Amino acid sequence: MKHKKIASVILLASILIAYPTSAQNKETSRRELYILCSKFPLNSQCKGLEIPIPLDERSGEEAGCSLLSGNSNQSGKCKVVATEESLTVYLEDEEGEPIEFLDNQLPSLEIKILFETVFAQNYQIWNKVHRLEFGYLVKPDSNQGNRTKFLTILTNENLPNSLNTQLSLTPTSAELLSQSQVNTLSNSSSPVQRLLETKECIRCDLRGADLAGANLNEANLEGASLQGANLQDTTLVRAYLVGANLSQANLAEAVLTGSNLTLASLTESSLEGADLSAANLQGANLQLANLKGAKLIAPTLIQDADLRNTNLEDANIQGANLERANLEGANLQGANLSDISIRLQDIPGNYSFGEFLLDLAIGFPISNRGTKFYTNLRNVNLRNATLTGVNLEDALLDGADLSNANLSEAKLNDVDLSGANLCGATMSDGSTSNLGC
Repeated sequence: MKHKKIASVILLASILIAYPTSAQNKETSRRELYILCSKFPLNSQCKGLEIPIPLDERSGEEAGCSLLSGNSNQSGKCKVVATEESLTVYLEDEEGEPIEFLDNQLPSLEIKILFETVFAQNYQIWNKVHRLEFGYLVKPDSNQGNRTKFLTILTNENLPNSLNTQLSLTPTSAELLSQSQVNTLSNSSSPVQRLLETKECIRCDLRGADLAGANLNEANLEGASLQGANLQDTTLVRAYLVGANLSQANLAEAVLTGSNLTLASLTESSLEGADLSAANLQGANLQLANLKGAKLIAPTLIQDADLRNTNLEDANIQGANLERANLEGANLQGANLSDISIRLQDIPGNYSFGEFLLDLAIGFPISNRGTKFYTNLRNVNLRNATLTGVNLEDALLDGADLSNANLSEAKLNDVDLSGANLCGATMSDGSTSNLGC
C-alpha cells in the first residue's frame, strides 16, 4: 500500500510538471491542479490520479486519534465528522510521503465507520478530556486477517454532544467472531511455533497449548481458541484477544495490562493474581472464573460483561467501569471498589499516546494532572453477591440491584445508595435493608 502511495505521488508530480496549458492557454500550476483535483476528483484532468490530501484541507472536529487492529497501531492528529449513520475520521498518515508542493505536509487517511458495524463502544471523561472508543467489524484482507478494528478519539465536549444518540445505541452482535471459525494453518509449522515466532495467530486452534511464562506482548490472537491452555505467568501486555476463547485456561499471575479482551470467553478460567489493569473486557463472559486477588484497576472496561458466580475475592477493582455488568452471585469479599487517581502517562496500554496530541488538538496540558476514576456500578446486577468487607467509597451505584447481597462490614463512605435496590440486603452494620422492596 505504501509503495502504491509513493507511485501515485510521483505520478502526480510528474504530470503536474509536464502538464500543458489549459483550454484558455493559461498555465496550470501544480498547486492549482492539486486544488482542482482535491475538490473535483471526477474532473477529466484528474483521471487516474490519487490525490493526497493533508489534514489541514479536511473538514471536521480536531482531535487526537488512534486506530488499532491486531498488533498494528496508527495514532496522530485527526479530524472527525459525525452523522446519524456514520463516523468519518481523517487521520494524519505519519508513514505517508510528504506533499512537496504543499510545504511537505503529510497526507491524511480517510476512515469511515458505519454505526451498524459497531460491536463495542465506550465514553469516558478524564478531567476535561473526552475519550471515545468504537470497536467495529471490517472485511479482512485475507482469510487470516483481522475482522475487527478499534478507533479511539480524544477530544473536547463538542463531538460527544453531537453523538449523544449514537452513544446510547445498543452495539451490534459480532457474528463474524464466532468461536467455530478457527483457521487451519496451510504450512507445516504448528500454531504454537507460529505464535512464538511471529506474535500472531488469528483464529488459530491453540486448545490445550502450553504457553506458560511466554512473552506474548502485543500478540495478535483475535478469535483464537485457547480453551484449556496453560498461560500461567505469561505476559500478554497490550495483546489483541478480541473474541478469543480462553475458557478453562490457566492465566494465574498472567500480566494482561492494556490487553483487549472484548467479547472474549473466560468462563471457568483461572485468573488468580492476574494483572488486568486498563484491559478492555467489554461484553466478555467470565462466568465462574477465579479472579481472586486480581488487579482490574482503572481504566479497566468491564461494561456489559457476564461475571455471574465469579470469584473476585480480594480483587482490586478501583475505578473500573462495570456499567450494566452481571455479577449475580459473585463473591467480592474484601474487594476494593473505591475511587482512584491515576496520571495518564502511568496507564498501560493504548492510553498515553494522547498526551502529546491533546496539548496540540485541545489546547491545555494534562501530562502532570491526575485523573480521578470512580468505580462505575450503574445498572449492575449484584443480586445475592457477597460484598463483605468491600471498599465502595465514592462508587457509582445508580440503578444497581443489590437485593439480598451481603454488605456486612463494607465501607460505604460517600456512597449514594438512594437509587439502588437493597431489598433484603445485609448492610455494613448487620441490619437488613428494606430499600427497594
